[in-house]
Amino acid sequence: MAAATSHPVSLVVRPVSGGSLQGSQLNVRQDLEKLDEARALQRLLAIHGSQTALAQRLHRSQGWVSQRLALLSLTPELQAHVGKDPIDLLRAVGSMPPEQQEAALEALKQERARKETEKQGTQTQEADQD
Repeated sequence: MAAATSHPVSLVVRPVSGGSLQGSQLNVRQDLEKLDEARALQRLLAIHGSQTALAQRLHRSQGWVSQRLALLSLTPELQAHVGKDPIDLLRAVGSMPPEQQEAALEALKQERARKETEKQGTQTQEADQD
């Protein structure tokens, strides 16, 4: 697992009722970079205790939280790919052991490219038949 580093993050905390953090709606800013968003969620996770509780507080699914936190488990080399490679593929390999992540990412990228090629071929054949 990649070592956690400290980075400043921007969060918006809006009191919903009573003005307490317990009754607050927590929103991670939409313009945060993906890794910053994951770091912010990690900090909020420490406050809320579980991914499920955090997800409820953010009005998101537990899977949404888990997918974003998976980026923090990427090797530093693959964290550098955030913004360059498809985020869904990076999130998918984040749950794998570090020594398997790079090969798994390449395999997923190749599989996606193969499917895209097949899809384009099917669309071309359908257009030719019309």
